[in-house]
Amino acid sequence: MSNRRKRRGRKTSHHVKHRGSHKLNLYNISFNKLNKYQKVRREKAYTVLRDMRHKGYSYSYACSVEKINRRTAERYLRTAIYRKHGRILAKPFDTLPREMQVNSAGRSFFIELRGSRSASRMGAYHNAVRDYIYDGKLEMLNTYRNEGITDSSGTFYPFETDTKKLLEIYERKESESYEVYKGG
Repeated sequence: MSNRRKRRGRKTSHHVKHRGSHKLNLYNISFNKLNKYQKVRREKAYTVLRDMRHKGYSYSYACSVEKINRRTAERYLRTAIYRKHGRILAKPFDTLPREMQVNSAGRSFFIELRGSRSASRMGAYHNAVRDYIYDGKLEMLNTYRNEGITDSSGTFYPFETDTKKLLEIYERKESESYEVYKGG
């Protein structure tokens, strides 16, 4: 028999595992600060949220379609989802960070926006620009004159509505693929 005694009673603090205490709040971190695996997971989680809102998918079904673990998606969507009677549902709006392309001051670049409402407004602007570029329709583009968008750091970017500058931007972009959202 060995001389060691058997420990009894409560374990000391260095033996206890703290579940989830090492995990970051990934729903609030800027896209640029994520590593490549986290960027892919965030894109999948945002797709889960979009499918829940627009296609009416349940949370678990949307996660299975995107092949992402439910807990992993929840880490990226924490403020955009809620529980009701045991089900996880999507809130109608959120404040999650998104990288989107903006046309301002005669050039096109990516900025970080906070929230689905800002992202929807940016998307509507891009639709108006597309309608002008491909169909020559100026009506919707004129509604964005003297307007703009504020990024997550508080910097205001006026929307580019000068038709000559927009055509120059799109001629430059023609050789490369045009993206509204920044991908990983």
